[in-house]
Amino acid sequence: MPNQNDQQNKTYTLREKIAAGVVIASTSAFALAEGEGAVTVDASAITSLMTPIATVGGAVLTVLIAIRGWKLMRRAL
Repeated sequence: MPNQNDQQNKTYTLREKIAAGVVIASTSAFALAEGEGAVTVDASAITSLMTPIATVGGAVLTVLIAIRGWKLMRRAL
């Protein structure tokens, strides 16, 4: 059975250090949003970015489909 000195001298693995960092970062992120106003501002900022993101995504999909179609047509000829 380990004694108290063994627990105090424990060296932490990289996985444990990363997990502790993630917990601390997420806790401090929640602490920064004070009141309902901060959450509403963040939500409206995300909502306002939906249109440009959808436009870029649509353009990328169009290019990918055009490339796939071009390859299909070349193979058919």
